[in-house]
Amino acid sequence: YMGANNSIQNAGVQYILDSVVLQLRLNPNRKFIYVEIAFFKRWWEEQSDATKNEVRGFVNSGQLEFINAGWCMSDEASPYYVDMVDQQTLGHQFLLKEFGTAAIPHTGWQIDPFGHSAFMATLYALMGFNSWFFARSDYQDWNYRSSTKTLETIMRPSLSLGDNVNIFTGALPGYGPPDSFDWDIGSWDAPINDDPRLEGVNVDERIDQFVKVCENEAQIYRTNNIMLTMGSDFNYQNANTWYKNLDKLIHYTNLDGRINTFYSTPTIYTNSKYSANLTWTTKEDDYFPYADAPHAFWTGYFTSRPAIKGYVRSRSNYLQNCRQVELQYGTAASSQELWEAMGLAQHHDAVSGTEKQHVADDYARHLSEGTATCKGVFDEGLNTALGGEPVPFETCLYLNQSVCPITTGGQAFAMVAYNGVARERYEHFRLPIPANQAVTVFNATGSPVAFSLTPVPGQSSIQTLTFAVPVPALGHTTVFVSFGGVDESRRAPQYEKPVAAVESIQNNIYRMDFDTSTGLVTGVTDLRTGQVTKFTHTWGWYNASDGNVANNQNRGQASGAYIFRPNCTENVPTPCRPFSVAQGSV
Repeated sequence: YMGANNSIQNAGVQYILDSVVLQLRLNPNRKFIYVEIAFFKRWWEEQSDATKNEVRGFVNSGQLEFINAGWCMSDEASPYYVDMVDQQTLGHQFLLKEFGTAAIPHTGWQIDPFGHSAFMATLYALMGFNSWFFARSDYQDWNYRSSTKTLETIMRPSLSLGDNVNIFTGALPGYGPPDSFDWDIGSWDAPINDDPRLEGVNVDERIDQFVKVCENEAQIYRTNNIMLTMGSDFNYQNANTWYKNLDKLIHYTNLDGRINTFYSTPTIYTNSKYSANLTWTTKEDDYFPYADAPHAFWTGYFTSRPAIKGYVRSRSNYLQNCRQVELQYGTAASSQELWEAMGLAQHHDAVSGTEKQHVADDYARHLSEGTATCKGVFDEGLNTALGGEPVPFETCLYLNQSVCPITTGGQAFAMVAYNGVARERYEHFRLPIPANQAVTVFNATGSPVAFSLTPVPGQSSIQTLTFAVPVPALGHTTVFVSFGGVDESRRAPQYEKPVAAVESIQNNIYRMDFDTSTGLVTGVTDLRTGQVTKFTHTWGWYNASDGNVANNQNRGQASGAYIFRPNCTENVPTPCRPFSVAQGSV
């Protein structure tokens, strides 16, 4: 947004919006589309009332059109569907508040994500959109569809929801301008020179080039309307270079008369397709996986940066519960900061794991800060629910490392658990505690709670306390843990069997059977019905391709954060890591 580090990316979204507003003011025929509301909101909050009113006028007149208008342009493979809905809601609520219904989009715009899901189409249709467009198509699918004029189709993304979610779907040739028609600042492409006082007047030449581009593109689409995307990443920081040349392009092309050219938007384009009254082909599956060349499938990001993926998913759960507590108890603290951080994290270069490390760190920082504000919501809400004098709450954020100072300090503590679903849950809890103290666990009525103790691998001073208690629907329960001094007999038993000797583990519902020589699962038995499901699985890894170094001295596309590209067909088998089993009463 700020453009503070151009060594990474020459970008400054604030300058784009400053510059575009000026250019729209100069010519009412000019148009601009805007997609991601997170950046727009930052800019909006810096503007004077006069500028805001002017921009509202652009929206009402159709010069400025919001499309998609989620908090970001989300990924379509890595996010949880609830988070995709949330980030769209966040952006649209902002537009409703500041612009009214005139700003609500009718078009989805997913031009950069790496493959496209049926759910995205379903979501757009349920939001009232009548079309969506994207620019990344599998190269084989593109070749087929462009040769059969089926790049535009009616997607039927949900057979269960039926025709209610059918949506017009368009694949674009790319998300930048046609070759030689990039007029962003710093581009090498020739401007349209129509000044006879200067050398190099090129109007006829440039119009001939443009007409040829349009005629070629018209060969792969139906109807006599095509859409050209005149812009790209972080373009229009100096919008004058674009609009001055576009004005000339439109003027001289229309004087030429072979084609009709005008400023447009995806919504206007979609309306032209509907008006054609054609019958379109349909598509019922998704657009995964996406490959842009042989052996270059963009599936690496399905697992890239698992830590940020896991953190985003856990914060999703935290946010939903935070909202419930905020609503139930009317807290002064708000979930908004975490909502915005989660919206940002759905970006196609965020939860996807394709960002650089310092960017991943920044996403995590925003999520952490949002978590802290939501902790304030829980503190207020749960204190209200408990009644009496407010008490301080601590949140154990490092339980995955068995780190929680309040539970391992040897002092009695109370744990409050909140249930965010609309039914009672019988939930298991695992907390690190001192390894050599007598332990008592009891519930809010003073009744004892059964528990088990298990060792923490590599730790001699702490052990894991496990217990299970019911938690009421959309409610909370309190469990008290106290210590009675040093008691070596209360130290957790050591693990009983190494992996090779473990034949099965079970609860009262399922039994899992293992191969005693490898430790791998061999089957699952449903103890209620006796049904046995046998299967085999293996662990392995693939050696990565460097992108074909010897191919004309061009490294091509190496396997990495975006692309899963092994240099072999078979994986390298890897043995299962040993595990152990400890028996307890819980």
